[in-house]
Amino acid sequence: MKHPQFGPPSIPLLLAVVLFLFFGGTITALDITGFPRTPLYPSYLADPMSVRTEVMYKQMLRDEVQPDAFGLGMRMDPIIGTQFSVLRLSPDDRRDLGFEFDFGVSVPVYMNVDGFDLLGFDGVYYFAVALRPTDWGVVKFTRHHICTHLGDELDGSGVGSPYADYDMGLFMNSSTFVRDEFILSVMVDPIKLLLPESDVSLRLYGDMGMYVYGYDAILGYRNLLSSDHAFGRYQYGAELQWDMVQGRFGSIYVAAHVSRWQLSGYTPNLSARAGYIFPLSESARRVMLSAAYYDGQSTIHNFIYRREQYLSFVVTFSR
Repeated sequence: MKHPQFGPPSIPLLLAVVLFLFFGGTITALDITGFPRTPLYPSYLADPMSVRTEVMYKQMLRDEVQPDAFGLGMRMDPIIGTQFSVLRLSPDDRRDLGFEFDFGVSVPVYMNVDGFDLLGFDGVYYFAVALRPTDWGVVKFTRHHICTHLGDELDGSGVGSPYADYDMGLFMNSSTFVRDEFILSVMVDPIKLLLPESDVSLRLYGDMGMYVYGYDAILGYRNLLSSDHAFGRYQYGAELQWDMVQGRFGSIYVAAHVSRWQLSGYTPNLSARAGYIFPLSESARRVMLSAAYYDGQSTIHNFIYRREQYLSFVVTFSR
């Protein structure tokens, strides 16, 4: 069966519409900035799949991928990744507002603490356009890709595991999960709307992701494995942050994030974090020390139908 071919909206047309709706007739001069220091749409604090660099030391409370005799275990999961703000078009007097081209890439790696054996790794990247017309609201449209691969140590001895019930044959060592999708994201901050000078912010956000059959000029043909008709997923969350002395002494935050995937019957996956954000560095990187809790489908996406639950200490570098 040949599926209908759909492509993403024309970026030049989208840019023209945005300029007309938000900037037309109200701004006398525009500014173009290459590689701005901070993004218009920041990465989420509690989303376990946000593009960033971090190391998570996990105490597994439930592990359906590589459990020990008690169903538990420990993992060390590093992520290597970054988010780039490539080009921004903004009012010349407000360079923190405007329209922006955004790119991100990360490689989450999953490792057993015992010997640091490689359990699996993902490849995540996206291309996006973001619009921030006000201090308290921002939207983003993304072409997103994720694929996953198993490591070589889940059955290092070649004799299987008494606690795992999956086949470690050749097929399972290939990429059995791929998702190409379009995502519409919205983030608002009601505190910044009502109290613009407040040191406290409350970011509320939501994403709607949808797989669409077809081809696009950015990344070619789109794929959806292993559930080729589980088109939808969505997620939402909240982040409360206090910038101590306007951020000069860093920030304290708490955040909660919920995701729901069609391929798992929209069963909720809960992620929560709390921690300290160091004062913003000269490179505009957020450096964070956090405690994290997760209860949901496996973050090793080859095993996305299995569940895991963990407590974690996290060191994060993000934008």
